[in-house]
Amino acid sequence: MFTNAVKSIHRGITSLAFEEVCLICDCKKEFLCNECGKNWLHKAKLIKGEAFPVYSKVPYDEVAAKVVLSAKESGLKQAKNLLVSALVETTLELLKSIEIEEERIELVPIPSSRTSQMRRGEDFIYQLTKLTHSKLISVAPLLDIHVKRILRVTKKLRDQSGLSEHERDLNLTGAFHADSKYRNTSQLIIVDDVITTGSTLREAYRALKERNLTVIGAVTTCASQRRLLIR
Repeated sequence: MFTNAVKSIHRGITSLAFEEVCLICDCKKEFLCNECGKNWLHKAKLIKGEAFPVYSKVPYDEVAAKVVLSAKESGLKQAKNLLVSALVETTLELLKSIEIEEERIELVPIPSSRTSQMRRGEDFIYQLTKLTHSKLISVAPLLDIHVKRILRVTKKLRDQSGLSEHERDLNLTGAFHADSKYRNTSQLIIVDDVITTGSTLREAYRALKERNLTVIGAVTTCASQRRLLIR
């Protein structure tokens, strides 16, 4: 009880000393004010154009890009919380669409390269997936859902920014390998933060299907506005 009281006092002092401001417009309201965060109120949607179901929530605009960058490169807790909330919603929408009830489900994060992990001090998507898992089991305790690192990077990748869709496909061809020791028959969901061209998710799907694993879909927080507009 004493420890909880100290923590409560600390939170109060912190909130007084560091008044929270919007990440985008600097208004003194919250981490992302209602105006700047209006796209985060969208419902999760099915992203068409892939051979497997992909659900996403937020158009990848300048605001979303800044939130993702703040979570990924600066480790801001509020930014991570936004990404996690979106991933929880997209996962539940995917599961609802295919009526999964009692089967074991495993969230499979897109792997980060060793260079990225060293620079950030963590495997970002894996950590995001673990946070998403914790939130999922609290809001849907009957789900038999887990996190499994099945994929790994097998070649050096170029920076994807600035590459065309064809160049991204070439860059990612053969980039992932599924753990040969993994024998589970769980239903798998691929997890990533953003889908733009879809090259990363397609490569992950290929690597898992090559092992005859059951992939029921993929979830992301954000999608390019072009992908979200396709219906």
